[in-house]
Amino acid sequence: MDEQTIRVIIGYVFIDLLFSFIAACVAFAITYNEYVHHYPNKIMPVKLALDTATTTFIVFVILGGIGVVALTLMT
Repeated sequence: MDEQTIRVIIGYVFIDLLFSFIAACVAFAITYNEYVHHYPNKIMPVKLALDTATTTFIVFVILGGIGVVALTLMT
């Protein structure tokens, strides 16, 4: 691989991580907002929202990684 291809891959990975983080933050906000009405204390909704945000981040990173590999192989 030449230097330009490596830079493009790094760019794809950066974009993947950025949007995965944004998706995890949105998932946290939505989940927390829904669960906070069902629990008397704030600890359980935060734990559930963090679990959802972590899962969302992992799924989006994996899917983005697959996209990076596909885009790299196509060029």
